[in-house]
Amino acid sequence: FWLVALLGAAGIVYGSLLALGQTNLRRLLAFASLAHMGVVMLGLFSLNLDGFEGGLLQMVNLGIVGAGLFFVAGFLTTRVGPPDLGALGGLINHAPLMTATFLVIALAGVGLPGTNGFNGEHLVMLGAYERSWPMALAAGLGVFLTAAYSLSYFVRGFMGEAKPAVVDRVYDLTTPEKGIVVVLVGLIFWIGLGTGPFIQTIRPSLTVLSEHVQTRAQP
Repeated sequence: FWLVALLGAAGIVYGSLLALGQTNLRRLLAFASLAHMGVVMLGLFSLNLDGFEGGLLQMVNLGIVGAGLFFVAGFLTTRVGPPDLGALGGLINHAPLMTATFLVIALAGVGLPGTNGFNGEHLVMLGAYERSWPMALAAGLGVFLTAAYSLSYFVRGFMGEAKPAVVDRVYDLTTPEKGIVVVLVGLIFWIGLGTGPFIQTIRPSLTVLSEHVQTRAQP
């Protein structure tokens, strides 16, 4: 446990710090994915029911949030080229729907209550704390750093004064893009507000797994 937990904690901190220093959205998302997989590892290798449930739920959440943010990066790339902060700024005035989409998905990645990220991170922290409080602290630090790099990119790229490339080339979401966003944002709030049925579905199998692990761990 300790070796894998240490690797997970290191992945959270290392990936988050690298993401914090990025100006390109695609590179930021690559390092953020590393950090979030560290959270999944902490949950799964807590070897208890809360950790198993949280880790599995976070894998689902990572797929949704990651897909959503990469879609936004793709939307920006088709308009201004590489989504680098040097070319962005003031997007809220020219693409308000895209701005709102990025903010909602980023907050889901942080784990805002009501979004799909909250319950998964909460369960991972409970499982990690049950196993070792320093590991729960590492997961909490990951949440803080996720908020730091996500909101930093949002403020610098979407708020403030618009850059020339934004004024000349950026337009808001097209109809097909809106369809993608509706599905992803719908999943974020559907899972966030209705995690119970999903957890109840997977709990019996994970309970058996948890009991088996605990039995094998006994001397």
